[in-house]
Amino acid sequence: MKGDLSSILREVDGCPPGEDHCRILHGRGATDPLLKPLTLDRYGSMVVALVHEEASWSVLELEEALRGRFSIGCVQDRSDRKKPRNTYWGCDGRGVACEGGLKYHLQFKGGQNLGFFPDMRGGRAWVRKRAAGKRVLNLFSYTCSLGVAAVAGEASSVLNVDLSSPSLAVGRENLKLNGLPLSAMEYLKGNVMKSWGRIARSVPFDVAVVDPPSFQRGSFRCEVDYPRVMRRLREVMAPDGRVLVALNSPHVEKETFASWLTLGNLYRLEEELPLDEEFRNEDSSSDLKVWDLGLA
Repeated sequence: MKGDLSSILREVDGCPPGEDHCRILHGRGATDPLLKPLTLDRYGSMVVALVHEEASWSVLELEEALRGRFSIGCVQDRSDRKKPRNTYWGCDGRGVACEGGLKYHLQFKGGQNLGFFPDMRGGRAWVRKRAAGKRVLNLFSYTCSLGVAAVAGEASSVLNVDLSSPSLAVGRENLKLNGLPLSAMEYLKGNVMKSWGRIARSVPFDVAVVDPPSFQRGSFRCEVDYPRVMRRLREVMAPDGRVLVALNSPHVEKETFASWLTLGNLYRLEEELPLDEEFRNEDSSSDLKVWDLGLA
């Protein structure tokens, strides 16, 4: 055995049962060096492990230990960025995440993300609470979890914009999975930076979500493009609109992010959404940033 897995397994065994997603272990928030390379999530009776850097313990031994405790699971090995690998057992390569009465598809095949980011729980709750009767714009929508939350909150319409057709297709399936009206969501496949003309056909929007990747080759670099998005977004918003912005980059300080958002005095900060304790990093400056903005 390369390293001691007992501390990891104690975290697993101490997780209470339940249907909703639970972050068992957030390695970046741990003080034990053995735990830092690992994130563990439970989705009902299923476990998902993400190994995001080389560890002192064996990934294979971790998988074997988890198989002994969960009949359904997946291990995402990202310790070698050039060769990401997912292995799964007890299922056909798919699963479901439950959160606040809503369900979202999970995809284990290949070496990609699962299709659901649990740390945006607070963002989905924010959108759902404010969506009633509103026209919602969901930029960089990925698999449309925030769009689904908006429809569940009785939004009058939701426009999801993303570069990936497969991700938008999962968004449609997420809507079906929850038995929500299919007519409530629209999908625009394209680079957000080049889609403002098409987005403007549906103006004005009462609520917007901006949740981009920090970097996407050929289409988005946060330090250059986030301020550009915010300037263009202001043009399609209703006068009393609200905007939820998010950034998950450990390399961008809060002050820098704030400078991108307040450039040109177009927005004002209403609230920094608190991050649930289970998602906080040991270094708080590297935490996911989720802010509520009003229009100035």
